[in-house]
Amino acid sequence: MDMVSHCVFSDDKPTKSGGKLGITIKSCLCIDIFSYFKLFIVWDSAESVSQESDPYYTNTKYYWSFDGQHDQHRQQYVWGVLEQGIKLSSYINTSVPWLDLGSVDSSCIPKPFECEHGFTILFWIRIDGTQTNTVLLNAAEQREARGFHLKINEGQLRFSATGFEWDDLFPRTVQRFLDTKWNFKTWTHLGLQWNSEVKELKIFFNCSEADYVSGGVSFDRTAHVFAPPQRLIVGADNELTNSGEVEIDELGIWDGILTREEICHVFHARRGKI
Repeated sequence: MDMVSHCVFSDDKPTKSGGKLGITIKSCLCIDIFSYFKLFIVWDSAESVSQESDPYYTNTKYYWSFDGQHDQHRQQYVWGVLEQGIKLSSYINTSVPWLDLGSVDSSCIPKPFECEHGFTILFWIRIDGTQTNTVLLNAAEQREARGFHLKINEGQLRFSATGFEWDDLFPRTVQRFLDTKWNFKTWTHLGLQWNSEVKELKIFFNCSEADYVSGGVSFDRTAHVFAPPQRLIVGADNELTNSGEVEIDELGIWDGILTREEICHVFHARRGKI
């Protein structure tokens, strides 16, 4: 049965429940226009069972399972690693495919250079690596502004973190970036890590650190004084451009640096039948 849905991602700060678990609350209004009208609320939180016993949820700042929610921006359900995932596609309707996950201002990802320790982002993704300049995840007002950026371009994945540093008496914009090859065609567990103490980026594929083809740092003596971004966007930049085909599932954000062993535990704990 076809269904027209509209999901509202609230700006509520993550609530705390079940000890250290941090979740973001969102609501979803779904209208079935082919039989009768019905209204229900979907809370995008972790499942109520085994939250405390599942290390995946421990200390997450934000978590999205994507089970039972999508909205009007060219999204559809796909079979993910556990249950439902989200597919962003330009073939579903006439608007740009993107997903707004709402405010992330209680995490340090909007201001990576100001993190106390850094952040770790883990999720499952399935994409066509031959796409050109497609933004996969973005939390930056513009490319030169504070935040982080993940994009794919003709088989090469770039992860970057941008912030401000002082050069003598003047601020300057600093972007650190890391490039690696993308050779996957199936669901892949992707990890992004920023260590603010040593100013280091890392990328993980299926809990193993990637082989990098390039990386470095770029400077701009003009500090771009955009406000820190407040929202996390999947499948486009904050101007809702550079979109493409993206499938995503089981997205979690941690404030801090997870060890490789912890990343592997997350990979195995939530991989389902993959």
